[in-house]
Amino acid sequence: MNFSRTLAALPLLLALSACVSIDSRALREEVDAVATKDLRAAFSNVSFYRSQGELMASDSIAEALDAPARGADQAYIWRLSDKAVLVRFITEGKTVYERVYREGVDLKTLPDQRMVLSKKTECGGHDSPGFACGGGTATLFVDSNGALAIVESSGAAGALGFIPLVIYAKHLALFGRVQDAPPLKLD
Repeated sequence: MNFSRTLAALPLLLALSACVSIDSRALREEVDAVATKDLRAAFSNVSFYRSQGELMASDSIAEALDAPARGADQAYIWRLSDKAVLVRFITEGKTVYERVYREGVDLKTLPDQRMVLSKKTECGGHDSPGFACGGGTATLFVDSNGALAIVESSGAAGALGFIPLVIYAKHLALFGRVQDAPPLKLD
């Protein structure tokens, strides 16, 4: 009886489709805990390094944070406290978008000071015969070279017809520090 169950389950196991994409550098990038805890800086909105491959890391801070400011020149990041982070996108000296992330809502601060920002979960199938749900996080920290590191972790699960699909990715993007952020002025 066990053999017949195994034989019946074999087509389902063969039909399972999974894609995993992990940049090993995302796992070993070092955190500068002091610089991350006291973060108050402006960074280029365009990455100088990003994971490549089947699935790629975001090429801008705005894309990594799902912010409607992909064309912004710079992103200013202020660590307001252990429980709040302000990200402001600037183009030609003007704020084009800003958001405050708060502990317990969309921010989790890890013991080594890395800031994990939640991304929204989305579900849909659009016009295809499939349906999936996916979401993830963007983990921000200052690395040992003073760059802003963003490790994006994302996953999705769904089905294409009767074929189950699972995707998991962990990628890294690095953004150059432009200058210290000016003293914070809240609008």
